[in-house]
Amino acid sequence: LAPILLIILRILQGISTGGEYTTSVSFVVEHSPAEKRGFYGSINLLGAVIGIMFGSLMEAFITSIFDKESLETFGWRIGFLFGIVLAFVGIYLRRKAEETPVFLAIEEENKTKNPLLKTFIHHPKEFLISIIYSSLQGVAFFLLFVYLPTFYQKVLKIEPSTALFINSFAMTVLILLIPVMAYLSDKVGRKLFLLVSTFLYSVSSVFLFKLILTGDITNIIVAHVLFAVISSGFMAILPTFLIETFPADVRNTAFSVGYNIALGIFGGTVPIVATYLISKTQNPLSPSFYLTAVAFAVFITTLFIKETKNKPLY
Repeated sequence: LAPILLIILRILQGISTGGEYTTSVSFVVEHSPAEKRGFYGSINLLGAVIGIMFGSLMEAFITSIFDKESLETFGWRIGFLFGIVLAFVGIYLRRKAEETPVFLAIEEENKTKNPLLKTFIHHPKEFLISIIYSSLQGVAFFLLFVYLPTFYQKVLKIEPSTALFINSFAMTVLILLIPVMAYLSDKVGRKLFLLVSTFLYSVSSVFLFKLILTGDITNIIVAHVLFAVISSGFMAILPTFLIETFPADVRNTAFSVGYNIALGIFGGTVPIVATYLISKTQNPLSPSFYLTAVAFAVFITTLFIKETKNKPLY
């Protein structure tokens, strides 16, 4: 019964998070001062990455202290117990939160009764941009911070706890850099960071994967940390950039649908795609080609977009 319940709950959690993350980004950015939108817009991503990092650390911890039998019998349940505390925190925050001034203005004017239809008719370009950029978010994050620990174990034969600690360390670097990159984007704009990060993904992914494939722990840590540095320059900027891309009357719906379509198609399938590419090509470098191709497509797109830093949210 336990795995059945877990799958059902995970589906419900996924449905909830699908709308919750993007809505929370809109909520925070619309509440923030215009000159600090990049910084405040990164907070939601920062919280998500911190949560995933703690999940990685929890898994590393329990796999290091329990043998396989104990882990399968009861050890795997320990991590879920901590979610109970977070549930009460979430309820408290929800009851204290107030709607944003931007939303209240739109609600009073009742401008858009069907924001998704209006997006398809009047803002198809912006919607396509949200899918393109979110696809790189999905591929990069799921490949580098979700799939790589499995890659370390299955391909490089590294101990599970070691693989997870490496991933957790790289995610810690990502966490430290996200607010820094977001803060700097408020000073110099979003486009520069998007250009540099997508260019670096394009030219360095294969090289960094080759470094990982040496199997040397130091090389693996260096490569994974460098991936985290590059990722911070893209992922910290993306939420605010997408919020600024859409007008207020369609923003939340358009952002949510575009982002989650891309995350579902490109992000959620990364482990399957990476495993398939390796099995078909017999080349463990092949996942890096996938990341390079998606990043290069986004880099080309970035050459033609306009800066959004000073764009009004109304």
